Amino acid sequence: MQNILNKEQDEIWKILNLPTTKAEITSYYKQNCKRGSLKTGLEYERISLDSRSYETASYKILSEIIKNFAIVNEWELVVDSDIVIGAKDGFNSISLEPGGQFEISLEPKNNLDDILENLNHYIRQIDKLGEYYNVSFFNIGINPKNTYPNIDIVKKKRYEIMADYLPKIGKLAPVMMRETAGVQANFDYISEEDAILKLKAAIFMSPFITGFYANSPIRDNSLTNYKSFRALAWKYTGHDRCNLFYKNLVNSRMGQGFEDYIDAILDVPMLYILRNKKTIEISGKITFREFMQKGYQGYSASLNDYILHSSLTFPDIRLKNCLEIRNHDSQDNLGALSVCAFYKGIIYSKSAIYEVLEFLKPLNYDDLEIYGMNSAKFGVDYMADKLKMTASDAARKLFEISRRHRPDNEKDYLEKPIWLLQNGKIPRALASDVNPGPLEAAQRNARRYGIGQELRLALSDGLRKVAPGEAEDIVIAGMGGELILRIVEEAPWLRDGTKRLVLQPMSMADRLRAGLWELGFSIRQERAVVDGGKAYSAFAAEYAGSLPAYNRLYPY
Repeated sequence: MQNILNKEQDEIWKILNLPTTKAEITSYYKQNCKRGSLKTGLEYERISLDSRSYETASYKILSEIIKNFAIVNEWELVVDSDIVIGAKDGFNSISLEPGGQFEISLEPKNNLDDILENLNHYIRQIDKLGEYYNVSFFNIGINPKNTYPNIDIVKKKRYEIMADYLPKIGKLAPVMMRETAGVQANFDYISEEDAILKLKAAIFMSPFITGFYANSPIRDNSLTNYKSFRALAWKYTGHDRCNLFYKNLVNSRMGQGFEDYIDAILDVPMLYILRNKKTIEISGKITFREFMQKGYQGYSASLNDYILHSSLTFPDIRLKNCLEIRNHDSQDNLGALSVCAFYKGIIYSKSAIYEVLEFLKPLNYDDLEIYGMNSAKFGVDYMADKLKMTASDAARKLFEISRRHRPDNEKDYLEKPIWLLQNGKIPRALASDVNPGPLEAAQRNARRYGIGQELRLALSDGLRKVAPGEAEDIVIAGMGGELILRIVEEAPWLRDGTKRLVLQPMSMADRLRAGLWELGFSIRQERAVVDGGKAYSAFAAEYAGSLPAYNRLYPY
């Protein structure tokens, strides 16, 4: 009797999953074009370690954290093969990645501040539960201590199939699956033209932004030769489904649409399909195009099969019901939001997209592949010869484009002078920014804390509108080392011997040290701090004029 019922269910499944066509798949993407306000989403992974031994946290403990989180927030548990793998509530979810990495996926929002508020709220809960269960969550791109042979895979059927197949085509696939953690930013598209335009802009930016957010240099308790070992692992996970396998989209600049993206996905080997709650493994035997043409074991290709298959392709930039930009090592909370902020400034401005595409026009597919590998190894410390500049300069230019187009009201970059004033550390302060929005936010905050009279605001690129006698102590923080150096170079009055600089670079600290030496500044004090698993330096510097002979190790 049971066999008869199963056969009947199989027949019903076949009827309801009619063979799909390329036109139907194209229609799927068109139906996902958004109307109204465009939103931004965030998917954020962290490495889970036992806080006593620093071994990878066990599934048993992680599942208890998920269960208790779900109880507190009244979320629904997500179960696969009778094991708990996550919890969800509407568009928000938490889940376990193959090696026990802990992911939180947040409902898309119009405003980045709302995303940050949700992220901080849920992260606090997860971290508190982690403390109770002796689990620490690290926002770094790779497990710094444990390698894949010593990391059990989460017993989700999808992961088990991937773990069996991917190592056959990519030697670092087990590293990618079990050791790495990343940040993914998601964006809406409004039309076919808009989707492909955004996809291409993100593709061409990908190596430079991957390098900028490189945060996985330590693996197996050792410093590797790579700034982003996570990016390297993805390079060797499978050339036919990862990185920039859609060469047709890269080398042709105009006149493309959804079908061109679909063509690339159709030629990726398949892993499995689902029928009547059963998993039928394919393990790379056929591509989806062949499945559409010939079927497989009596099954025809359905639209649901295509949607599942596309989720099992892993390009740096992926097109689904939104645009997924996936190529970043895990960061701290604010770092993750900065990924969203950077792309939002470009992706949601057509003029910014065209500016980016014009800037990166000299590059082709082969260049992007080479620069992608360079970014894994060097971060942004290499020469992008086709652009006639360093990768660092290219990244800086991209961030400058984003900053010009990013909504002003989403970031308050001037928290530091407000805090100093509020705590009586300084009698008065001058705060400058190149955009009016952050200045307006600073003014509101100053009034809120009763220090409006002590704070002067200047709409200025760097220190250009700050008079030489207006400040004795100058804090330049929260930006790249090369940008800090440019600001210092453009203000010769900083070299009168009476000014004190406090500099906190987010990247390229070695370039800043070397540049300060060339300008005659002596670093009087330097401190390092670890925040979110990443080390940052802060310098106290003063102009000294002549300095001792330069030592090539000085920047380090």
